Amino acid sequence: MDRQEIASKVIATAKEVFNYDGEITAQTKASEIKTWDSMNQIRFIAELEGFFSVKFKMKDLISFNSVGSVIAALEKLL
Repeated sequence: MDRQEIASKVIATAKEVFNYDGEITAQTKASEIKTWDSMNQIRFIAELEGFFSVKFKMKDLISFNSVGSVIAALEKLL
């Protein structure tokens, strides 16, 4: 799976989980999405782990402050 396919799925999942109608790109920061709170982040990560059949490490989870950071972590795992 290439970066574009990963990014597309991450962005689609973010829009769904965070119920966000605006534009989301790899540069979108968590602080820009009001519904990106700790509970929704858990849902977001669980959805991605299930879809990609991966398990994020705690250090990755702590560093997720943007959509791009999630995409980068997935690239390393896949």
